[in-house]
Amino acid sequence: MQNLKYTKTLEIQKNKISLKTADGILVVPVYEIQYVQAYGNYTKVYVTGQMRFLLISNTLSFFEKKFSESGFLRIHYSLLVNAVWIKSVNLKSPPFVVLKSGIQLTVAQRRKQAVEQFMLEFTDSIK
Repeated sequence: MQNLKYTKTLEIQKNKISLKTADGILVVPVYEIQYVQAYGNYTKVYVTGQMRFLLISNTLSFFEKKFSESGFLRIHYSLLVNAVWIKSVNLKSPPFVVLKSGIQLTVAQRRKQAVEQFMLEFTDSIK
């Protein structure tokens, strides 16, 4: 039986978010967002199926608050990752996560324990 936390995460992931870009507004299902990267006062949003990132005029903190209950995890001061896209976590120095798309992202040393705990709870709730 699925855990309530995981079920709630999946329900939220089905929601869509409107992202205002320089070209207009793009409506994206939350589950298609692989990760979000700080870029000064802007944020690069990496979405499945997009040839490149979307540059959004919001800070990473904005997205962290927006996705606080959506299964997104802050792994570095400049990176927020959608946990459903994480394929593996390497906790040896230097720590990193590998996404299902093959992208490797660095985990900050000070966030390593929180990442491990989050992923253990997240994957336990799937079983």
